[in-house]
Amino acid sequence: MSSSVNSVRRSSKRRSSMASSRSLLRPARGFNLAKLAVTFKQECWLIPGLSMWLLATFLAVSSIYLGLTYATFEYMFKAQPGPYLDEVFHIPQAQRYCNGSFSEWDPKITTLPGLYFLSVGMLKPVSWFLSNPQFCSSVYALRCINMLLSTGLLYVVYSLLRQIHDFKDELEVAQGILTAVNICIFPVLYFFNFLYYTDVMSTFLVLFAYLLCLQERHVLSAVTGSLAVCVRQTNIVWVMFFGLLSLAETLKQNAYISKKKFTLPVVRSYKYLELLWFSSCRVALANSAACKTLAVSMLRNLTGYIFVGAAFIIFVVWNGSIVVGDKQAHQASIHLTQLLYFSAFFLFFMFPVAAPYVFTLHVTLRQRVVPVLIGMVIIFTIVHFNTVAHPYLLADNRHYTFYIWRRIIDRAWWSRYMVTPFYMLGCLLIGSILKRTDFVFQIGFIFCLIASIVPQSLLEFRYFIIPYVLLRLCVTKLEIWQLFSEMGLYGLVNVSTIMIYSLKTIKWPNMEEPQRFLW
Repeated sequence: MSSSVNSVRRSSKRRSSMASSRSLLRPARGFNLAKLAVTFKQECWLIPGLSMWLLATFLAVSSIYLGLTYATFEYMFKAQPGPYLDEVFHIPQAQRYCNGSFSEWDPKITTLPGLYFLSVGMLKPVSWFLSNPQFCSSVYALRCINMLLSTGLLYVVYSLLRQIHDFKDELEVAQGILTAVNICIFPVLYFFNFLYYTDVMSTFLVLFAYLLCLQERHVLSAVTGSLAVCVRQTNIVWVMFFGLLSLAETLKQNAYISKKKFTLPVVRSYKYLELLWFSSCRVALANSAACKTLAVSMLRNLTGYIFVGAAFIIFVVWNGSIVVGDKQAHQASIHLTQLLYFSAFFLFFMFPVAAPYVFTLHVTLRQRVVPVLIGMVIIFTIVHFNTVAHPYLLADNRHYTFYIWRRIIDRAWWSRYMVTPFYMLGCLLIGSILKRTDFVFQIGFIFCLIASIVPQSLLEFRYFIIPYVLLRLCVTKLEIWQLFSEMGLYGLVNVSTIMIYSLKTIKWPNMEEPQRFLW
């Protein structure tokens, strides 16, 4: 689980590993290829924490993943070679940017132009190399960006798992590789590898910023986070979350008390905040050198996040809204039921991992009868007073959420209440995962989850991708059968949704093109 207890030791390990890596690149008088190979085998600086055979396994897994993803990409592209649904807005806008028309803007687009600028930056050099100006603006090339980013995401996710859980042996590393694959084939995320949507690039940039934050490269983390915000504005919530984690770690590293007091039970409870506050007060009252050291550390680690947050506030004030276009249809609201939808969503996709917990839930219920009953009352109240349907949800039958709403939630007046036990189970599962993280992560994640999805009126599973992945990264010590069960569930859902998208179509009276189903 995510914890700050071993962060200093990991940091020193990392610096040692980086120093060894740099020594490999330093020119030497007597170049010895055999010695270099031995050193490389010992350090494995390309994929830290992997022995040679595990490195080969990781590269093989990456190749298989890329191959299967590319085959799926070709299959789905043949089924739908032209822009579809939101691509009708995204692809023409990217094509304008590829042609140099940066002043033209579609007022229906709600996000900042980060996706299009980054796409041009990635595809223009390829167009010049191929001497094909049209390549940059082709639907095929634009969709390829997400497919290639998903392969990079595999390495980022593995690096995050290693950073968070500090793998001790090759078995844990192998499980980490398998977990990274599972996260990358998470169905709601994986599906959009094959369309020109913001989700894959947004997730890649947010997780990369998180990785840089954990590696204490805070300036780069803030810069990457700013790019994530330019792709999707709601990512500002997660950039500020990383800033909060950085603040807590900075206070901990400069604590004016014994590091032995930061035990695991303390770090995972509210006492962690008390300890950080007490330590900060001692530093402020101590000698000026300690106070100066803390101030310099905070300035160095937090300035980037503060700058990104301030720039975003200025943008919102200037723009009058978080969204760029179509403001009338994307007004902020208080939609608390989104938290319940997320809990059920999390329970479903985490079921292979959470099955042992769910089957022993009766123990938790006996121990916490009163809190569970209070929770059920709160859930019933939210469902009764705050179950709302956005006009887009009711009007668009191309999304699975339309059918979940019509056939489960709004089937009858009583049906919305029938799913409340699953909401409760999901909340208990989320709580059981969070309680194994440090307390700053717990309160920060809950606050950011609320800030990112509660203002959204529309039930849209894509909004759940980043919080789901961040929580999934916290889960460890799983059996191999659980990981393969998770892979099986994800694979089954992926095959089903891809086949439905490619083979099943419906006809809309006002459109000539056949309409397809997607998340």
